[in-house]
Amino acid sequence: MKNEFDRHFEGSATFEEAAEGWLKIKSTETKESTAAQYRSIIQSIARSDAWRDKPLLYINEDLLAELGEEILQRYELRTAKLHILTINQVLKYAYDCGYIPKIMKMSPKTKPFKAVRPQVFSVSEQKTLTDYLLSDLDLNKLGVLICLYSGLRLGEICGLKWGDVDLKRQTIRIARTIQRVSNGNGSTYMLTGTPKSEYSDREVPIPSFLNVILQQHAASPECYVTTGTPVFTQPRTYQNIIKRYYTECEIPQYHFHTLRHTFASRAIELGFDPKSLSEILGHSSVKITLDLYVHPSMEAKKKEMERFSEFVRLS
Repeated sequence: MKNEFDRHFEGSATFEEAAEGWLKIKSTETKESTAAQYRSIIQSIARSDAWRDKPLLYINEDLLAELGEEILQRYELRTAKLHILTINQVLKYAYDCGYIPKIMKMSPKTKPFKAVRPQVFSVSEQKTLTDYLLSDLDLNKLGVLICLYSGLRLGEICGLKWGDVDLKRQTIRIARTIQRVSNGNGSTYMLTGTPKSEYSDREVPIPSFLNVILQQHAASPECYVTTGTPVFTQPRTYQNIIKRYYTECEIPQYHFHTLRHTFASRAIELGFDPKSLSEILGHSSVKITLDLYVHPSMEAKKKEMERFSEFVRLS
């Protein structure tokens, strides 16, 4: 049903105006952090000369394909995908409101959604990093160690408090995440919110070796694990800290999320049950875990292939 806002712009609405109406609806349906991410994407699109002040009636499918190609060239895969999906949702909203006579969709000729294998530390690199963290362990290094052996996300480790750590039961409760979001006016702020999804709100078992280390560093329940105080470490700051660690132990300068990918891949190599791993990571399905987060090493593949050697010797 069209509201007063919709009728005002009907026939001459620009992409930005249509997006504002779409954002009003999404803001009531999604978390604050998700709505802020959408707004940030809309702002970056609206600043482009291709979209600025141009009525949607002048946008056609050929132009959309061309603009889609530009987005693929300008951004990394994940960011490009979010931009294209957001644009398509706004275009669907524009059609529903009568701004455009038919449904249009941004479909670049280059397919943007092909899975790209993320970087994962090798077994030797993981051991090097582990030895480095344990050699002179402090709270920042402890946080990295937790991520490497439990698969926590960056915002989750920054938001982890000692009150979330149950040393008797050897579990960690993921109850919050911290991230920087846009306020819609060109600036940002830190948001402490609930986990990414209902599946991300979870309890993660702690390996025995890590539980012993946590016992040695435990602080008051209200204190954050990576600081030992009621003040958290900002995610961007923590990313810079881990980059310094990578440099000092001479391993590749991968993204912080590589710790999570490495945990998942190594878990499968060690024989984890995929369903258990999926729940530990906070995924909604095993398929997501296997498709996006599990990357067998060449060593693991060679080990699997050696099964044929055993078969030949037995035959």
